[in-house]
Amino acid sequence: MALGNTSATTAIGDIVYKQSSATGTADDDLSGSSTATIYGVELSSSAPETNYVKLWDDNNPTVGTDAPTLIFPVSANSNQTVIVMGGVLFSNLSLACVQTGGVGGTTDPSGDVSVEIIVDLS
Repeated sequence: MALGNTSATTAIGDIVYKQSSATGTADDDLSGSSTATIYGVELSSSAPETNYVKLWDDNNPTVGTDAPTLIFPVSANSNQTVIVMGGVLFSNLSLACVQTGGVGGTTDPSGDVSVEIIVDLS
């Protein structure tokens, strides 16, 4: 997994967290000591199945057991943009991507699923 963040002022946020190949292993505590308000998510999938990007307000979630705060379905072989109207505040932002919606599931996507999260830090 290649995880990075870019400081860039956009129309809706200041930071973009980028994960080029999200998996069922959580990327923990992306916001560090700052709170993060999510305003948008860019999703791109080369996987042949629908996958689910899950976000937790938890610095070390157990994927498949802990209930995510937000879940975004990612259609097979697609590019999607999700605008989060009004934003959602996270104290400890973590993410993972699996083949099962809801709380359960730990199976990695069978292709690359990239995630870009636009946030405002405070």
